[in-house]
Amino acid sequence: MQRGWMPALAAATLAWGGADEAVVTRRFLPPTIHVSADERFELFLDGRRITRGPNRSTVDFWSYKTYEIRLAPGAHRMEALCWSLGPLSPMAQLTWRGGFVLKADGPYDAKLTTGKGPWRAAWLEGLRLDPPKVGAIFGVGGELTARGAGPQWKEGAWTDVVVVRGPVRDQPYGIWKAGWRLHPSTLPDMLDRRVGPGRIVAVVRHTRPDEPFGEGGDPAEIAQWQAVVDGRGEVTVPTGEERTVLWDLGDYYCAHPYAEISGADDARLEWAWAESLYLPGGRAKGHRDEFRARSS
Repeated sequence: MQRGWMPALAAATLAWGGADEAVVTRRFLPPTIHVSADERFELFLDGRRITRGPNRSTVDFWSYKTYEIRLAPGAHRMEALCWSLGPLSPMAQLTWRGGFVLKADGPYDAKLTTGKGPWRAAWLEGLRLDPPKVGAIFGVGGELTARGAGPQWKEGAWTDVVVVRGPVRDQPYGIWKAGWRLHPSTLPDMLDRRVGPGRIVAVVRHTRPDEPFGEGGDPAEIAQWQAVVDGRGEVTVPTGEERTVLWDLGDYYCAHPYAEISGADDARLEWAWAESLYLPGGRAKGHRDEFRARSS
């Protein structure tokens, strides 16, 4: 298998790659693909995300996943969102160098396998990664800023990918070649479903991020935001105003934020995660469920 990547690699990279349409016919079995990346990828089929990965692993035991994709006859398009965050990656993320690999079996090999198929790539110009604003936060990586409508719609110029590592041939004397040694993942795919747990406990008009919370705020406004969490409503924040919304998830979750927003060019949504708020005058947390007279 051959790994492809952008012609140039920055310290923090977000790249969007796509393969030309592969035609599925009734004469062929469903496509079987093997896929991985360094550091991370999301794989899309006909505009819909079908998986993300790989499982975190060491370079000498780098993980890949195998999928059989059942498709209707006709033309289909496969795309991958890939990123390598360098010094801004989470502490648990290991890496050798940026790369994405996909191997398709049988008749789909020539069209879909990286290094063979006509994959192209583009920088995601609408995304930026910065160090965390709060210096006391460590181990979780940088803060992502998205400008515009998101990665699927804001692309740089398309360019040809380059092969950063071709097939590894047998090594004389049994010496390992430096770099990835691919192994099939032993873990199932991560749970991937949309959830809206917990409750909105406060909606306030803070003017600074470290301002302590008082009472929850206007009950009617809290109910409006709760309807958003429950998936049955929307909220409009008037021009020139701000809201700080405190959402108690009720349990520990590992999740990706999801929001549909629209507004003026200078409208901004900031989404932060925290185990709990802090007691006044320091970084002690105390009882995790309390929020009154505490700040972020």
